[in-house]
Amino acid sequence: MSAPRVSACRILVYFAIALIQGWTVGITAQGSSPSCQDVETEVVFLFDGSKDLNNSDFLLLKNAIATYINQSSEKTFKFAAVQFSHNFKTVFTFKDYQDGRALDYLKLEVQMAAQRNTYGAMEYALNVFTTAADIAERFLIIFTRGPPDDKAEDYQHVLQAYKEKDIQTVFIKDNQPFNPPTFTIKDFRFQHVSEKLNLILGDPIEKLDVVFLFDGSLSMKTEGFNRNKDFISSFMQKQSGKFIQYAAVQFSSNVRSVFTFQDYQEGKALSSLQNEQHMKSLTNTHKALRYTLDNIFDDPTAGGRKSASKVVVLITDGNPSDSAKWEGVNILSTYEERNIGRIVIGVGSEVSSHHLQRIASVDKYTNIMDYSGLEHMHPVIFKMLLGTAKVC
Repeated sequence: MSAPRVSACRILVYFAIALIQGWTVGITAQGSSPSCQDVETEVVFLFDGSKDLNNSDFLLLKNAIATYINQSSEKTFKFAAVQFSHNFKTVFTFKDYQDGRALDYLKLEVQMAAQRNTYGAMEYALNVFTTAADIAERFLIIFTRGPPDDKAEDYQHVLQAYKEKDIQTVFIKDNQPFNPPTFTIKDFRFQHVSEKLNLILGDPIEKLDVVFLFDGSLSMKTEGFNRNKDFISSFMQKQSGKFIQYAAVQFSSNVRSVFTFQDYQEGKALSSLQNEQHMKSLTNTHKALRYTLDNIFDDPTAGGRKSASKVVVLITDGNPSDSAKWEGVNILSTYEERNIGRIVIGVGSEVSSHHLQRIASVDKYTNIMDYSGLEHMHPVIFKMLLGTAKVC
C-alpha cells in the first residue's frame, strides 16, 4: 500500500471516530520535508494484561506489538509500552526503544492477570510521554479485551489532560462486548492488529493553514451572515490540532481581516469573529483573493507557516462583481502557480456554478440551497481540506 493511501485511510478513520464520539479532531501532522524526517511521533502501547485474557491471547498481543515495532524501524516513530491490569507497569520506555532494548523487555513481560483498571492506566501512561516540544504527534494506543473495571467519572481530569496535551487516544479491542466506540478486531493476531495500526499511524500529512473567506455582501440577510459566522466558529472548534490553524477575511466592496493566524494562535479568533459586523455591499471576490494572498499568506506578521499547505475556503451567495485580472495579473493563475487550494461553497440558486467552479480547485466546489445547510457541511469541507494537504 502506498503512503498516500495509508494517510488517506488514517485521516478518514480519525474523522469517523470524531463524529461518533464527539471528539475534537486532533490529527496533528508533521511539517514538510526535511522536517518530516527530523520530527518524531511518540506512540505508547497500553496493553491489557487482565485475567480476561488467557496466556495464549496475552502472547499473541505481545507478539503483534513486537512485530509491528520491528517492521516500523524505518519510520519516524518512538515507541514505549505499559501493561495494565489492577496495577500498571512500564514495560519499556522511549529510551529503551532507542537503545534497542524494547523487544527484549517485551518478550520477558509476565501477565498480571487481575482486574482491568483502564482509566487508572491512562493516568499512569501520561507520565510515559515526554514533554519535548519537537514531537509532532503523540498517540496512546489501548489494546483491551473489554470495558474498564474503574469508572470514567473518577478520571475526568485524566481525559481532560489528554485533550490539553493533544495526545490522541485510540482503543483497539478484540471481538468482545464493549460499549464505547472503538476499533474492533477478530483477535490479537498480528495481521488484525497491524491493519488497524496502519490506519491509525500511517504516514503524516503536512500542516494546513486555512483562511475562511466569507461573503458579506448586500445580497445576504443578517440571519445568513450570522449562520456563516456560526459555521466557521464551530468548524474551528471541532477540527482543531497542531497540524491546522485558521484565519478569516470578510469581503464585499472592500475587504478586511477578521482574524489572522497569529490571532488564532493567541486565542483571539472566536471573539473577533463574533464581533464582526456585516459589510453589506458588492461581491468583489477576486479582490478578496488578492487581499488574502498579500495580507494573510504573504504577510510575515500574520502568523502563517512556510511549511504549511495553504487553503482558502470561500463561502459566497453571489457571483463575483469584479474581474480576476488586476494590473495584467490573473489572481486565479497566481493561486494555481503557488499551489494554494481553493474550496468554494456556493449558497443558493442565484450563484453561477460555472463562475465559482473556475475559482475552485479541481473537485473542490459544492453548492447548498441556503446558509442553514452549512451546519451539515463539516464532513464535506474537512474531507476536502485534507485532500489538499500533501503527504510528507
